[in-house]
Amino acid sequence: MSRIRAEHIAYASAAVVAAVAAVVSFEHMRYVGRVAGEEWRSWLIPLSVDGQLISATLVAWFARKQGRGIPGITMISLILGLWASVGANIAAALLPGSGTLPEGWGWLPVAVGVWPPIALALAFESVLRLRDLTGAPEAADQEVSASAASIPEPVETAPTVESPPEPVESAPTSTEALRDTRTEALDFAKSVLSSGGVISGASLALMYGKPDRWGRSVLEEARSDLGVVNGHPVGWSIRN
Repeated sequence: MSRIRAEHIAYASAAVVAAVAAVVSFEHMRYVGRVAGEEWRSWLIPLSVDGQLISATLVAWFARKQGRGIPGITMISLILGLWASVGANIAAALLPGSGTLPEGWGWLPVAVGVWPPIALALAFESVLRLRDLTGAPEAADQEVSASAASIPEPVETAPTVESPPEPVESAPTSTEALRDTRTEALDFAKSVLSSGGVISGASLALMYGKPDRWGRSVLEEARSDLGVVNGHPVGWSIRN
């Protein structure tokens, strides 16, 4: 038997039991109310008991669903509602079928008379509890929305001037084009060095849009080709 089918059978069985209990208990409570002298109002007594029980049951169900404990007032409502229902069924079985109040049952009209205000207070408390439980997610969403609305909008600031980034070597379109650029830079570096000028690898790289290491490499190659060490020709010495 599949799990879904088993659940459906359980739901149907619970519904049948609830219907039978409602019909039998309703008639017993109505009879007790009639014997207690409530006349046509005896039809309302079962509604007050069942309505109070249903409201308390809903509060307990929502509390358990949200992982909370069942409130104490809800437990009292459930216990009183069950005792009222069970007590009415017991009393209906003990009362005579004539519908008259027997001797020694003078407390019954008192009990039936005080029940409606008690049921009203408990049901009203259950409504308030149920409103708090079902409105908790909505209140949390409103709190989050309010906190989000209270966050100030970012203020635009004047842009800061940053140093230009190092030129990034772009991908060569071809090996031949890359070789021509290096040859051109190498010739230029040789012409500067051979004329006694000074140039750095960073300056050379900046001229051709290359990284600093590329400029230093070209400059070293130019010095090597010209026989220049530390900016002076090889063999050059300072004479006093």
